[in-house]
Amino acid sequence: MKSLISFIDEGAEEKKQDKLRILVVSKSTDKLFHTAQRITDESKKLGHEVFVVDILGAFITYEEGTYKVYNTNDDTGFDINSNNTIAIVRGTVRLKDSYLDLLSQLEKIGVCMINSRETVSICADKYRTYLKLQDYGLTQPKTALVPSVEHKDIAVDKIDTK
Repeated sequence: MKSLISFIDEGAEEKKQDKLRILVVSKSTDKLFHTAQRITDESKKLGHEVFVVDILGAFITYEEGTYKVYNTNDDTGFDINSNNTIAIVRGTVRLKDSYLDLLSQLEKIGVCMINSRETVSICADKYRTYLKLQDYGLTQPKTALVPSVEHKDIAVDKIDTK
């Protein structure tokens, strides 16, 4: 998986002239959520090719040296060239592990991910987000893991608050 920085750094001069192939990974292509719609509209204005990947039923194929992503009932698909393709992952993808599996496939192919599977998973879990932010020394509210209702008093005592 390429990071956004390495994607930009590799041949930056050349990339300024190239148009990107943008995958907007979202839950529906019928009616996009506000942010996915905005990403799509702005990308098209800039001349980039955009394909909205409907996480419900999307799949990737590999034929004759080319990866393609398809939506359900889509015969054309969208070529995935890891050199100039980026995937912008929307939050609804976090709802099921099977949705996240598509992100793993894109990562394995080498697509530059804006929100990797790991990032989406961490952000969907408040306690894991707390731990990750703590790893980077960011100030956090007092926090304790409450494994069950029966243990809530222990957790409150651990954070030493009223």
